[in-house]
Amino acid sequence: MNDDEISLLIQSFGNLSNPDQEIRDPANEYVINLVQSNPMNFLFLSSKIIHIDDLPDSIYRMALTLMGHTLTPSLKTPIQMIESTFLDPSNKDERALIKEASFRGLMFSDQVIRQQASYCVLLILQMEKDQWSELFPSLFEIASSNISQYSTEAHCGAIYCFKNIIQSDIPFDQIEEFVENFYFLIIHILSASEIESEILYNDSFECYISILHRLEENSRIDDEIALKCFEIIDKSID
Repeated sequence: MNDDEISLLIQSFGNLSNPDQEIRDPANEYVINLVQSNPMNFLFLSSKIIHIDDLPDSIYRMALTLMGHTLTPSLKTPIQMIESTFLDPSNKDERALIKEASFRGLMFSDQVIRQQASYCVLLILQMEKDQWSELFPSLFEIASSNISQYSTEAHCGAIYCFKNIIQSDIPFDQIEEFVENFYFLIIHILSASEIESEILYNDSFECYISILHRLEENSRIDDEIALKCFEIIDKSID
């Protein structure tokens, strides 16, 4: 890999927020040209950047935000065009690194980075569908881990990501097993006597509501779940 390309892209990401137009415009032009000429290479280079430690958070935010834009279908680049490139067997190694980088972003301390990474994970999942078989076990492993294994921020990222997934149009049978696992985990977090983190509680509560919606849509709410719902909502009000 050409380290000069990575260094130039890092510099461009930093310059995109520069108030000086003479600095900002060339950076913007460079990034746009890179995305338009070779989107897979842009995603790959950006993923390389996500794997570099100790860069400013602003660089990681910009990398993941623009990765999300690149993966998002539009009238100019429909989903079929993105899928044909992303899922091309010749891009297998690049695709693996892009997935790793997106997943890594879920564990950053910065909330915006985690949210942008979650969006990238969702877009990739919608293309790969059941090919990304290790995603849900990995999300649950992080979300249910001890704080000594993964940080509170990583827990937030995994739960936030799962919430986004179940709010999407992912078929229920693809996530059913893990909906149940996350349901009991979220109940445990929300029922705790002490709140470990306000952000973790808020992400967990939103995930809980999203789980209930999917369960209701698929006629999976029984009396026990309904009663527990009242307990959780009463606690949140208190």
